[in-house]
Amino acid sequence: MIIKIDERIHELMDTYSNEIENNDYSFFFEDLKTSILELAEEYISETYNNNYGLILDIEKQLSFSDAMCGYKAQMKKFIEDNQIVLVAKDISVDDINVSIDIPKKAIYAATGGTIVAVALCFAANVWIGLLAEIIALGYAYKVYNDTRKYALAIQMQQIMNEKKEVFINQIIADISDWYNKLSSKSDEILRTFNLSI
Repeated sequence: MIIKIDERIHELMDTYSNEIENNDYSFFFEDLKTSILELAEEYISETYNNNYGLILDIEKQLSFSDAMCGYKAQMKKFIEDNQIVLVAKDISVDDINVSIDIPKKAIYAATGGTIVAVALCFAANVWIGLLAEIIALGYAYKVYNDTRKYALAIQMQQIMNEKKEVFINQIIADISDWYNKLSSKSDEILRTFNLSI
């Protein structure tokens, strides 16, 4: 699953490169959330199908397939209890901590002093701060590029690309953690039906 999501993240980065270039990550995250949930559903269906026939006792089979409390119902509840939420937050340009000087006045002019960062939230992990830095660096890049300060523009782009790589790695780590919890819950449920994992 993790290899698939890693590939999907890079595909989405390519698909939404224009939006990302214009500091709009909302479509990227909406599609990423959909992809995560689709892969989870695929995993749940595959696990269900691989194990249903292994249950020889009719009552246990009925319990396993029960729409209210069977395997799929319990996994659906796990996903509801551990929701992946799309979060939008307004962040003042003054509150963005970037490791390099950026042209804040120009960013104020372009944003009205506030950057809107949209990201996914897995429990306590929100990447909003890092995303706000990337967006600010994107605006700084545009300002320097438009004013023909190409050396500074290149520097902004390099830092922005480094931050994006950290950002992608954090996304993958958080998604991996979420999938590991999903898999652990699946194993726990399978054990209740005396199925080997």
